[in-house]
Amino acid sequence: MHTNNEKYSRKKKILKLIKRILIILALIGITISTIPSIELDTAYQEYKSALPSIKENETKIEYVKRLYEQAIKSNNKLTETEKAKLIDTFTTLVLNNIGIYFTEESLIQMMAVAKTQSIKELTSLEKRFSWYTGFYNKYLNQLVLDDSIDDVKDTLLAHEQLHAILRNSFYTKSYALNEAMTKNSVKGDESYIYLDLLHDVLTFVIGKEKLYDFFLRGDLEGLKEEMSKYISKEDANRLIVSYDDVVFSHFYTSFLSRIDLEPGFKTLKDQENSEMISRSILEKLFEKRFNCKIQDSSLSKVIFGYYTPPIAGLTYIKDKVGYYEPLCHINYLNSEEVEITIEFMTSNIDTKTGDFYHIRESYIIDIEELGSTDMESLIEDARKKHNKDLIDKPFMLS
Repeated sequence: MHTNNEKYSRKKKILKLIKRILIILALIGITISTIPSIELDTAYQEYKSALPSIKENETKIEYVKRLYEQAIKSNNKLTETEKAKLIDTFTTLVLNNIGIYFTEESLIQMMAVAKTQSIKELTSLEKRFSWYTGFYNKYLNQLVLDDSIDDVKDTLLAHEQLHAILRNSFYTKSYALNEAMTKNSVKGDESYIYLDLLHDVLTFVIGKEKLYDFFLRGDLEGLKEEMSKYISKEDANRLIVSYDDVVFSHFYTSFLSRIDLEPGFKTLKDQENSEMISRSILEKLFEKRFNCKIQDSSLSKVIFGYYTPPIAGLTYIKDKVGYYEPLCHINYLNSEEVEITIEFMTSNIDTKTGDFYHIRESYIIDIEELGSTDMESLIEDARKKHNKDLIDKPFMLS
């Protein structure tokens, strides 16, 4: 029979043993997470002291792509399949798109990450309950994806690779802004569509060159200073915070749907309020920059989604009736110009491809005219220019 002292002594020994095990596990965890950091820092210092130079007659984008490929190929943690997939997706979808804006610091960080990173697949538990399909683990310098390298979506892989390279970007300062910029840096990325307006308005107001410079350097304060030329510092801060609230609300409702639960009224109301606040500040920013009122400017209403162009006309061919509906696209060209494209989606079918005809007419306008350009006049002009084409195309609706 054990005395109370013996039981207490045994309990004390067990607690000591558990404590030691926990300490050992913690040290192992710290060691595991420290090794990738040391490797990354070593690679960073290596490239910082000897970054390859641009070759004669080599364009900036060709140079950036060459450095990325060189670093990936020197990575001993990736399989040849992983290397090939990363090189193909990242150079095609990201570097062709924004490589021109990469700074020397961005290139050093890009090469250091690409040389030392690893890849793993999400656990089955994460796939079942998480709101994300992939993420970058900065502590392990690891891309974590929802599928194998052969099956993972190209845009997801490129998106997370950009997160990895821009470790010191807006990520720790504004989740929404970081995702808006990353999504729009990856060609064809359809994630975070509800953040497109944030990216587009900032592009028009600040200019793409300056905006991406802030993004690649992670200079959120510089971006807010730039916005403060048109709105108050308080509003600039509220814009960032309210958009973060919108993103986290989306994450929360997505998580609830995965476990078959419906968000409560308060959750939906809070999300709606955040969306209203962020949108109102964006509108104020745009109006101050372009000296207009959005509701009085048809082009501004297109940008903010308030404007639906009317059906431009009916086409009668024999006993068949078709229609063409104009869509309006606005593309930033540079700090001085934007391109407006009027696209007619017709009900006429191309007999060779089986696709509907898309007839387009583009206009280049001064960026300062964003608040005063009349969309109805452009649509009517485009319709007149292409009226014969709209009527004469083969028509195959039954």
